[in-house]
Amino acid sequence: MKKRKKKTERQKIIDKLDAVWSLKVKERADFMCEIGGSDRVVSHHIIPKARGYAIRWCLDDGVCIEGGKHFKLHNDPEYAYRILKELISQRGKPWYTRIKKLSNRIVKYTNKELYEILEKLKNSK
Repeated sequence: MKKRKKKTERQKIIDKLDAVWSLKVKERADFMCEIGGSDRVVSHHIIPKARGYAIRWCLDDGVCIEGGKHFKLHNDPEYAYRILKELISQRGKPWYTRIKKLSNRIVKYTNKELYEILEKLKNSK
């Protein structure tokens, strides 16, 4: 059996950040789907993590969504576009313009900066 590599300090911080971000997105929505009322929810990034590392832990980049809808978002581009349009109508075009602009930044966080982001995120509402 292959041994798993030990996680680096950086990966442990990133895992904590992801968990806290997910919880905060759900808390903000009262653990209800923002598209349609279900309470069986997951947190979803509007701007994909791979394209939006600069805003990966920005709460404005998150939406609380029912698990089945989340799966469909990742597998049906037309559905994803409809959901995005609905979110823009709820949150406003300036919101989407802002997160798109923020996501275009190129960043390389130090471990210290990641810890600072984690503390801010933990203390956010």
